[in-house]
Amino acid sequence: MQVIAAVAEFERDLLIERTQSGIIRAKTAGKQFGRPPALNIEERSAVLERLAAVLILPSLLVNSKRLDKPLCE
Repeated sequence: MQVIAAVAEFERDLLIERTQSGIIRAKTAGKQFGRPPALNIEERSAVLERLAAVLILPSLLVNSKRLDKPLCE
């Protein structure tokens, strides 16, 4: 039983080594890993502009004179 376990462990080490070398080879060849981007450059910039506008809005409201008055009287 120990011999089978030793062979299995050796095969697992070989598998990990082959996988790592394949990943390194693919990265040096310029292969992109991971999920592809959902937005292109133009869509991403549009989203960032809209997000910046949403983040600026609350600060404008806080600095507004309208909020100096109580909301409920």
